Amino acid sequence: MAGLMTWWNTNFLGPDTFCDGALARSDVEAALEGKGRVTESASPDPSSYALRCEVARSSRFIDSPQPEFKVSFHSMRGETPFQSRVWQSRGGMSLAREGLPAGATDRRAWLLLPSSCWKKIPARSSAIPFVTTELKEGSARPQALLRITQLAAQRVMERAGCPETPASSEAAVDAAPAPEKKKETDPQQVCDTPGFTFPASLLFSGRTQLDTERTTSAKDRAWLCELHLRGKNSPRITFSVSDNKNVVAAVKKQGPARTLGETTILRCSEGELYAGLWPNDPYMDVVLDDPSTSESSSMDALRDLVTTLATSQAEARGWHGCGS
Repeated sequence: MAGLMTWWNTNFLGPDTFCDGALARSDVEAALEGKGRVTESASPDPSSYALRCEVARSSRFIDSPQPEFKVSFHSMRGETPFQSRVWQSRGGMSLAREGLPAGATDRRAWLLLPSSCWKKIPARSSAIPFVTTELKEGSARPQALLRITQLAAQRVMERAGCPETPASSEAAVDAAPAPEKKKETDPQQVCDTPGFTFPASLLFSGRTQLDTERTTSAKDRAWLCELHLRGKNSPRITFSVSDNKNVVAAVKKQGPARTLGETTILRCSEGELYAGLWPNDPYMDVVLDDPSTSESSSMDALRDLVTTLATSQAEARGWHGCGS
């Protein structure tokens, strides 16, 4: 019986790698916290670059968590990690500081494959290849999910014959720190960006007020600021900025399809800068319900706001000669 318990609740004599050799057992165990045996329920085709792999930890202990993650390759719009309901926990996202653009919360991780790889992988003209990891139960350290995603991306790129591979060392994962803690917003320097203010017209006669914000590091491959407003159902707006060439190229390639968010690409002498904003549903409810302002004028104000963000961020970088 003791031998069976060891078999059921540990990885004794279990496999050393998972997902066609992409993931080491230690990396999988770090992402699937707790006790129990780790098994692979869906495996990728070894002959294909396309990746879909599911790994779970199961235990015979009563009430023991049964976490499972799915790591997969698929195509989506370049802005999806910054502007979609799926990734609404962006305020708690850890972003990669080294290697390819990537980020993770305690439930999901994403990695944008480089533009040099896009022609190697068939996709819709406006779609960009990503590797994502989703935890189906419980939570994990964002860095552990990011590590899984980086290793899986390396396997995708090797199979597809891409000319470069993403950094997948421990150093790259350690360079994805957690965002800062929330702090009170300075109206004259919103999101810690000199010269960036939030217009009174977008606070809708006191129905929303500036409250707190949380930002990621300016040293990351991308930058996020989640602006929390006082108001019904916790309205908030997430701002995103990146001067990374792969992020900029992905946003430019995604085509004219619109989301609830706003986007701009600022072209400067030093390079191109992507800036975007994403209002959550409670904030958009305020926009749509305000009797004194038309929806079109509010959306125009949001477009102006993202342009102001891009300009302020470029000035903070010391960039010159900027224009959209």
